[in-house]
Amino acid sequence: MLKPSDKFKEGIDLLNFESDLSKEYNLLLTTDFGKNTYLAKEIFILEAAKIYMADAVYIRRFEDNRSPIAQAYIYDNTSDKLNESDIAQIHKFLWSSCIIPLFIVINKSKIIFYDSRKPVAYNNNEIFSSPIESIDFAAEAIKQYSSRLLDNGTFWELNENKERFLSNTSAYQDLIEGLKKIRTKFIKDSGLPKPTAHKLLVLCILVKYLEERGTDGESMFAKTFFQSQFGTKDFCEILRKKGKIIELFEKLSTHFNGKVFEWNDQNEIDLIKKTDLSNLADYLDGNNKNTQFVLWRLYSFAHLPVELISSVYEEFLGKENKDVVYTPDFLVNLLVDEALPIDNPIANFRLIDGSCGSGIFLVKAYKRLIEWWRYSKYLEAGGKGNLPKPTLRTLKAVLKHSIYGVDIKEDATRLTIFSLALALCDMLTPKQIWTELKFDDLSENILFDDFFNYINNNHEDFDLVIGNPPFDELTKDNFQALINRYNLEIKFKIPQNQIALLYLDKAMNLLKPTGKLCLILPSGPLLYNDTLDFRNYFFKNYNIQQVLDFTHLSSVLFGKANVAVAALFAEKTHPDDNKIAHITARRTKSSREKIFFEIDHYDFHWVSKEDATSDKHIWKANLLGGGRIVDLVNRLSNVRTLKQYLMSQKKENEWDFGQGYIIGKKNKKHIAHYITGHHTVIDKHFTDQGIGKTEIQNEILFKDKSKEIIFRAPHILIKKSIGKKNIPIALSDRYLTFRNEIIGIHAPSNKIDSLKSIIRSFKENNSTYRFYITATSSRSAISRSISTLLAEDIYNLPFPTDPKELNLTYSEKIIRDDVNNYFIEMLSKGENAKINRVMDINLIDNEYGNVYCKALNSIYQEGEKKVRLKKIFSTNEYYGCQFEYNTKKQYSAEIVSISKSTQFIEGLLNRNSRGSLRIISVIKFYEKDKFYIIKPKQIRYWLKSIALRDADETFDEILDSK
Repeated sequence: MLKPSDKFKEGIDLLNFESDLSKEYNLLLTTDFGKNTYLAKEIFILEAAKIYMADAVYIRRFEDNRSPIAQAYIYDNTSDKLNESDIAQIHKFLWSSCIIPLFIVINKSKIIFYDSRKPVAYNNNEIFSSPIESIDFAAEAIKQYSSRLLDNGTFWELNENKERFLSNTSAYQDLIEGLKKIRTKFIKDSGLPKPTAHKLLVLCILVKYLEERGTDGESMFAKTFFQSQFGTKDFCEILRKKGKIIELFEKLSTHFNGKVFEWNDQNEIDLIKKTDLSNLADYLDGNNKNTQFVLWRLYSFAHLPVELISSVYEEFLGKENKDVVYTPDFLVNLLVDEALPIDNPIANFRLIDGSCGSGIFLVKAYKRLIEWWRYSKYLEAGGKGNLPKPTLRTLKAVLKHSIYGVDIKEDATRLTIFSLALALCDMLTPKQIWTELKFDDLSENILFDDFFNYINNNHEDFDLVIGNPPFDELTKDNFQALINRYNLEIKFKIPQNQIALLYLDKAMNLLKPTGKLCLILPSGPLLYNDTLDFRNYFFKNYNIQQVLDFTHLSSVLFGKANVAVAALFAEKTHPDDNKIAHITARRTKSSREKIFFEIDHYDFHWVSKEDATSDKHIWKANLLGGGRIVDLVNRLSNVRTLKQYLMSQKKENEWDFGQGYIIGKKNKKHIAHYITGHHTVIDKHFTDQGIGKTEIQNEILFKDKSKEIIFRAPHILIKKSIGKKNIPIALSDRYLTFRNEIIGIHAPSNKIDSLKSIIRSFKENNSTYRFYITATSSRSAISRSISTLLAEDIYNLPFPTDPKELNLTYSEKIIRDDVNNYFIEMLSKGENAKINRVMDINLIDNEYGNVYCKALNSIYQEGEKKVRLKKIFSTNEYYGCQFEYNTKKQYSAEIVSISKSTQFIEGLLNRNSRGSLRIISVIKFYEKDKFYIIKPKQIRYWLKSIALRDADETFDEILDSK
């Protein structure tokens, strides 16, 4: 590979990637691979970039050894070495690999940008690549591709990129959609039972993978084998010969061993032999242009990640089992990076996934263990040169010794073995695959069993338990039956009879002392329900290290399944004194499109071990922004509740209250004449503005008929919703029925003034009540929409004897209003919420600066000497504030525009990245009587509540410095 040309350097400089390519900047040259000393992750990033013929890769890396992330591949075409066909081929490889979203080609006078998540076009046996943009060196438009935009994550959020870098155009989604279509048609045309058809499809894909891998000139495995054994030129010709596919599987099973191709069911064999597989052959051949099927030739099998190929069967299993939810690839990458840091190799490591499904966790973990082996050998060689390649013997030994899985579905265990076989092949040359490879029998590693049965016979063998257990809420009887069946000992109440939390508890028995656990769990019962009994046991017996909370991403993380999850990291040791890191990942375009998770300074919350077990509100407070929220919530939760008031009135003054009736689709057996034929309130017509349309209820049978007295006037109706601006509440003087989405409160006629006092409290404290519900509800913004509540969310509202107890301080009003005005919307709208828009620089002085200074001056003001906001400066990507502590009076801060950030500022604005996890820093630095805060421009960084949090952190930092 030639040295970079001057024109290439010029293009790099225009992109702000760094012009001096001889030094170790964030742009790594593949020509330097093997020459310099790199951090562990950088070595593998460079190796991958070299495989894809890139001349350079742009990354973020740091002196504190946190893992970098590759942002873009760059190709030097200033010597015209690449023609359009070459670039299309590169595009095909990158799209197939799912390795990077953006690649850049630098020509003599233009820089050309490509979306490598978008497939190439295919026509007349040729592929074509269309760029996003082709920009002249001198054009202003080149600024939108500045490295600084990649560094702070805003590049992916630009309006110009709204329809680019999409997950639904990625090779993963495209392959799945194509296979869904072929699956449906294949099952219909073949007449094969679904399980048989599924297994056949998966094995055909494995053969196709091996065939495509064998066409690199080193070993013509497929063509030689098919020609000599079957007299055909390729695999698809064999498929077109009825019955020959079984003969092929038998020969491959003998050749490769390990039962991967083994087929034992004679009835299935007989069916397949009689089946015409021509349509399947057409699809795999990529020549069927007259259907909606994806053309196979768009893919490069040599570059398809094995996780993507094995995920084919996930779709089939998920189709038949609606409760099956599989874990997205980029989430698995993140958890493996966290649980198995690439720069910390451990010898003789053993891990297990007790609900392995497709095997995606095990495949990723196996790859990481091989990376550990290679990195260890690299260090032994002095930390320079190429990464050593493991032998086949080493690859098989690591797999056999270290990787274990269990699943209750036999299809899933078969798929896991298949996936691991692919992962092994992926690390071999075609010649090795054909001349050396014999698969080990992994049926002793990957077991078809119920996890709870497995743990009865296996204890303390593993260094890591990892995975995504099933999320099933069992009935009381079914849960008890499970306990009895496997004679399980339960030391605490399992929240909601949630099988995932039972799995969590029992999984600890599989760990060695000091072993670690990393599991994806439902965040509701784990953190947000009133489950202190569970946390008191689990969090006090094991050392919880961190919780990665993906609740904000519930509507986008698992596709169509709306599931709120968190990843719990625990160690099998007694709790230490370190705080638990509670990291609340936000919904952004990059997370929605499964590029990487966007995490910043304000998404990190530190929870003491004591608070983790005793403070039931702290986790939800963190989800809404953290800081002082929990203090306000805890203060309000210590006053009398609405339910306590209603209970006293029921006991003393014949009041009553409760939810309305349930019609239901099943078990309708109750007759309620006091509901049938009466006016009923329609939920959607009960809004912030009051009760609108009512209609006659004609139903006769009800699942739950509720209390008749709550329908009598005078009564208050409260909808279980926070509403758009106000909690829907109304006082009615007529008989009205209502469904269970509404709560009714009835009082005798002589107590109507007391009912009015409830209405008055709701009206006067609407903002406080909406805040309190959002910050305490175990349903709102967790598993349902923002406005969907439980009855207890209304009953638990503070309703003190003295209304003054609900008066808020200056700081408390800021906390309340920011949650109501910004964070509630963010929970529902994610990346489209107004909190993610750019802050008007003219508002920073009053909105942020005033609050920050006031908080600090409450402690540090001495006469006229106090903290003042002196300057607000603006770069292309950031705002910064310069504060001074002096006696100089100033009416408003000076606004300074900086067209290009100085090197000093750029040095402070580093971004921290760990694999799939990007961390945006907030910079604070101090001089004598002068200090600075520099942050991105979005509103979320400049809220009044954030000013309070920054002030609190400044207090701590000043104390720590003394």
